[in-house]
Amino acid sequence: MIGHELWGVGLVSIVGGFIVLTFLQVRSTFPADGTGATDEKTILANASFDRTVSAATQAVKGCGWKLIENKPEEGYLKAKIGRSVKTLYGQSFTVKVKSIDEKSSSIDTQCSTLYQLMDYGRNSRMIEKFSTHLSDQLKQNN
Repeated sequence: MIGHELWGVGLVSIVGGFIVLTFLQVRSTFPADGTGATDEKTILANASFDRTVSAATQAVKGCGWKLIENKPEEGYLKAKIGRSVKTLYGQSFTVKVKSIDEKSSSIDTQCSTLYQLMDYGRNSRMIEKFSTHLSDQLKQNN
C-alpha cells in the first residue's frame, strides 16, 4: 500500500515539475513586459488634440481599465486590463493621439495579450469597446 502511495506522489511530483518548468520556459520567450499577440487599429476623430486626449482618458476609465501611464501633453496613455476568465493573464492597452489639424486627430490603439501567443479575438473586442466609449465621450463633449 505504501509503495502505491509513494508511486502516486512521485508521479504527481514529476508531472507538476514538468508543468512548472514548461511554464517558466514559455514565459521566458516573451519580452520583458510579457506582451504576446497584438492587435492594432487607428481611429479618426473630428476633435482637437486636447479634447481627444481627454475623451480617450475618460474612455479608458469608462471601460474599467487601470490607467498605469498618462502623458496628456504627449497624447500617450497606457492601461492594464485585469485578469479574468475572458482575458486570462490580462491585457495591455496603449493609446497614442496625434493631431492632424486644429479640428481632427488620429488615435492609434494597440491591445496586447499578456503571456499568451493567441488572443482568440479578445484584443479586437477590447479595441472596439474602447472605440465605443471614446465615441460616446466625444459626443458628450460636443
